[in-house]
Amino acid sequence: MIKIGFVGDINPGGEFYLSGRISPDVQSVFREFDIRVATLESSFGNGNTLCHIKSNDPKLGNIIFSPDESIKVLK
Repeated sequence: MIKIGFVGDINPGGEFYLSGRISPDVQSVFREFDIRVATLESSFGNGNTLCHIKSNDPKLGNIIFSPDESIKVLK
């Protein structure tokens, strides 16, 4: 039997960004699954680049960026 875990709205910020790691509590839950599927709720990039689509509509504001280094931790 294969166990698949689904999670949503991952944003590499907070403890993840400050410590450079996923919290041990979250890691222990992820270890219970053979396959993990997640929704990434940010873009990667260094700087405050605006999304060209959202920047045309002031109500939508900026998109959320996470530093490129966060990719390594997610991997």
